Amino acid sequence: MRPHFVLFFLCFPLFAKAQPLFVQTGEHENFTRVVIALPEGADWRMGRTAAGYRIDLMRQAEFDLGRFFALIPKRRIGDVSQIPARGVLDLAIVCDCHAVASEYLDRYLIIDVRDGPPGQNALFEDPLAITPQEDEEQRGRAFRVNLPALRSFYQPFEAVGDAARLPTEPDVRPASVRFNPASSGEIEDGTSLQETLTRSLARALSDGTVSSSLPKTSNISPKYDPISETYPGISVTSTQLTGLEPSPDMAQIADCPDGDLLAVETWGNSAPFHQQYRATAGAVFGDEPDKSEDTLPLIRLYLHFGFVAEARQLLNTGDMSSRAHQIARGIANVLEPVDDSSVFREMGECSSPAAMWSMLETPPVRVPDDTLRATILASFKALPLHLQSRVGPGLASAFMAVGDGDAAQQILTRTSADIAVQPALAIAKSDLIARESGPLLARDQLATAILQGGPVTPELLIRFFDLSAETQSAVPAETIAIADSLRFELGGDFLGQRLGDAQFNYALRLSDFALAGAVLSDPRVARSPDQIEAFKEAFAESATNRMTDEAFARFAFDDLRLPENPTVRENIASRLADLGFAERASEILGLRKTEAASDLRSAQPNAASTDDIPNLSPPSIDVEVSDGGSGVFASQTNRDMAIAESRTLIEASSTTRAEILQRLQELSLQENE
Repeated sequence: MRPHFVLFFLCFPLFAKAQPLFVQTGEHENFTRVVIALPEGADWRMGRTAAGYRIDLMRQAEFDLGRFFALIPKRRIGDVSQIPARGVLDLAIVCDCHAVASEYLDRYLIIDVRDGPPGQNALFEDPLAITPQEDEEQRGRAFRVNLPALRSFYQPFEAVGDAARLPTEPDVRPASVRFNPASSGEIEDGTSLQETLTRSLARALSDGTVSSSLPKTSNISPKYDPISETYPGISVTSTQLTGLEPSPDMAQIADCPDGDLLAVETWGNSAPFHQQYRATAGAVFGDEPDKSEDTLPLIRLYLHFGFVAEARQLLNTGDMSSRAHQIARGIANVLEPVDDSSVFREMGECSSPAAMWSMLETPPVRVPDDTLRATILASFKALPLHLQSRVGPGLASAFMAVGDGDAAQQILTRTSADIAVQPALAIAKSDLIARESGPLLARDQLATAILQGGPVTPELLIRFFDLSAETQSAVPAETIAIADSLRFELGGDFLGQRLGDAQFNYALRLSDFALAGAVLSDPRVARSPDQIEAFKEAFAESATNRMTDEAFARFAFDDLRLPENPTVRENIASRLADLGFAERASEILGLRKTEAASDLRSAQPNAASTDDIPNLSPPSIDVEVSDGGSGVFASQTNRDMAIAESRTLIEASSTTRAEILQRLQELSLQENE
């Protein structure tokens, strides 16, 4: 019997090698990912073929392709085939795409088929011979990711029987309750734990929940020293991500808070709120509810459940200057903004949930690198589901703003259609539509959301007015009325100001001067003198270029409407001179009224004068909107002016515009001498 046992153990490795290699695929917005579980010690190479790309393991190996197209369409990879005798896998590419490859933990080969042609120095674009060549140059195309700053995130696996585990502290449990790999190496279906881990990690890699960054350059040596090779950086979607030790470069960021200060998912649990509230409030207040020294636990519980108003009420009482209270206040302001204060602005590069809150508070101007991106997504997925719905649309929009539609899609698929988040969800979806199909269809998405009768928020209207201005599409009168009502209700709130700004910009774009003037003169919206001046300049420039003659004359005779910018005032004066109002033009330019009037009258005997016009002073409310908006700045006092017969006076003027402008310039020079 003994020889039979010896023969069995000698043959067992051959049976193990004959087992097909696990292959997992995953579809993403900009690329299709293929993950192959490599046999131990395998080398590989990849290059171009006539049909696409070839992966060559340079050894006998069979690939498990039974579910290759189960999770991906055939829009990038049209077909797949293999040559088991040589360990060759052929991918037929049916798009304008290129492939990149990398190793992960020396055990997984990751191939990404990305949209677009390869770069100038792209790897894997050399033809790969049908007959494999065992030369070191081709072997050198197998490479590792070099991210030394993230070494602390990685610990190598240790083999223990059939299982693979991370090194841990010594096991001090009694032997009777310890896990025994030798006796527990199989699960119910007979699959080894090591194979189960292999398949699970391959799926995570293909889904993107475990990310391995590829280098941006292709300067890779054909030969490398595996001993001195740095470990690749990894980012894992896990609620424990915040507990990992930050990498050295991240630790240098002084503003990065500790992970527990942002672990919102740990500030509550799945028990009913009233039970948690009773326990937390009892611990905080005790028998003297008015004498609590630290309400932070209750504040955090409120934030965990999304009760921002209650959390803010506690934050506004007592001494809240600690780091933990500042962060709690910042989270509350992200969930329900009340001002434009910033707590997380400088934390965008932190290797903790601070990066996610920073992205929500201040959208980035560039795409986060793979590691930071994975950290943000992991932090989002660790939040309670109701908070995911609250922040998901905003986070998706932030990713969309930097062109990362794949991350936005991942976030939106986890965001529920709760009525409270419908407006934010509509905004995020419109951003996706704008990127894929243009702003006009994105505007239609928001218009549908508004007309459905659901909740309408200032943010939804702001985005709608912005897209309407961009596409020069008229906003229905009922929507303008809703926006006006919201603006009046918000009063001096910063959201009310933002909504007013959006209405103002839209109105100027579509030459609705009545609406623009009404928004600008709204006394509820507090603006600085510089902001008021900037708005006056924008209004005056649009009025000068697009107002009707009669409406423009009404505007130009009101000193309170005019900006101080000399260039803008000169343009106003030029058009007034063209209309025949020489005296008023000289006043706007700052010349002495008597000298300018006498000189200009001598130059143009038929020029119009305001002294010759009856004082009609029509109330602003009697002027139609289509006139260009004599009703603008209704809260300001209009000077007495009469221009009802301006058309007749203009036609009576015999002096050309050039002569008037020349005379104005001469008077200006005399005034300066």
